[in-house]
Amino acid sequence: MTDQTSLLTSHPKRRWLRRLLFVFLVLAGVYVAYRYTLHCMVEAKLNEIRKQGYPVTLAELDKWYPQVPKERNAAEVYLEAFRHFARKQSGDTNLPVIGDVKLPPPRYPFSTEMKNAISEYLVANQEALNFMHRAAEMESARYPINFEKALSSTPLHLLQLKHGCRLLELEAIASAVSNEPNLVVKSIVSMMGLAHSLENEPVIQSHLKRIACWGIAVQSLRQAFHWSTFSDAQLTRLSAAFGAAEQPQSVARSLIGERSFGIRVFNMSARQQFEQWNAWENWDTASEPMRVEKGWYVVLLGYKLSGLATIEELYYLNAMSRYIELTRLPLHDRVKASRKLKDEVEARRDKKSLSEPFVFSSAMIPSLDVAILWDAREIAYLREASIALAIERFRFLGRGLPNRLDELAPAFLAEVPADPFDGQPVRYRQLTRGYVLYSVGEDGKDNSGDEKKDITFTVER
Repeated sequence: MTDQTSLLTSHPKRRWLRRLLFVFLVLAGVYVAYRYTLHCMVEAKLNEIRKQGYPVTLAELDKWYPQVPKERNAAEVYLEAFRHFARKQSGDTNLPVIGDVKLPPPRYPFSTEMKNAISEYLVANQEALNFMHRAAEMESARYPINFEKALSSTPLHLLQLKHGCRLLELEAIASAVSNEPNLVVKSIVSMMGLAHSLENEPVIQSHLKRIACWGIAVQSLRQAFHWSTFSDAQLTRLSAAFGAAEQPQSVARSLIGERSFGIRVFNMSARQQFEQWNAWENWDTASEPMRVEKGWYVVLLGYKLSGLATIEELYYLNAMSRYIELTRLPLHDRVKASRKLKDEVEARRDKKSLSEPFVFSSAMIPSLDVAILWDAREIAYLREASIALAIERFRFLGRGLPNRLDELAPAFLAEVPADPFDGQPVRYRQLTRGYVLYSVGEDGKDNSGDEKKDITFTVER
């Protein structure tokens, strides 16, 4: 009797176990199919990128960054220059540009103490300057770079490069004050050469450092106009350096490289992603380091297992493709398209929905709009500098100031370049003394060359 009762009661349990097992297998099958479908969608997108000739892994990115024979590699010479930098003494309070003291206003005399401080610093760095001048004459460069480490920290050569640009700026200013225009030209051309050494480096940080060097060179030219008078040959040499700087494909290369970095992040394990997030949080922390809460590791693990990370990767790849595509647009259209795309990203992020998750994209995508905006700003300065050099050549030949910029074409300027922010020709206005060239800037409003509202290049002489 006991055996019969046991048999009767065991059958329902077995049925429930079989049902649970069946449900588990069905759910497991659905999960596997779901993850496999997402995987295939990502792989299809990556293969599409590869077919376009672009990298998707950091190893492919390294191969895509053009190799340069050592004997023709300007980066090797720049690195030698960086090794010869003599840092400023902490107690030197009279050194401008490199130190904290400000330069005197235009046409105001330099103090004897400032002149001596500049002279001593340039003498201490003469060997470094010689190497940079030599490297600027070379056409190609490729710095040694560990792309894996570049995910979490700024490559060392980028930190050194900006100091090199400031050193050249100091040399240009000293030469201008001493009225040695040949040396001024040499220094400014070398600044542009230093910026050019980053042209092919497919890293967004590198592109930003490159355009920062442009800004320093433009500022040095503007200061030099207050102190020196240049010959037509010197102005022509400067025009060639500024005219060759603008390379539309450079920003696209940096975005293509940035996409490879993003793909690497999405393919990390949850532990690696946690460490990467922590590195981003501490990137610019100079004091006490911040820590990402440990709970984030569990969140990231669940995020990956749920497939939401793969859904975000698909969104990221599509957004990056759109950013890369918009670099082919004229500059003013590029800026507008970038703003629109940024607004879309922010609107989707604010929804905070599971169907459109934002964990890593919120850290990686918004900076792209800033890079495109800064690129447009510095190109505006480059174009203004090129026009100013054409005006100075026009004036050197005894024609005075032009009434309109189209008077410069084609002898001094092939055509009046467009304002990167509205597509109209760069504006020009004569002043009581000199002239101002200006772009309407990000707000798109013509403020008649107001230095606080427009992007301006002013020559007061």
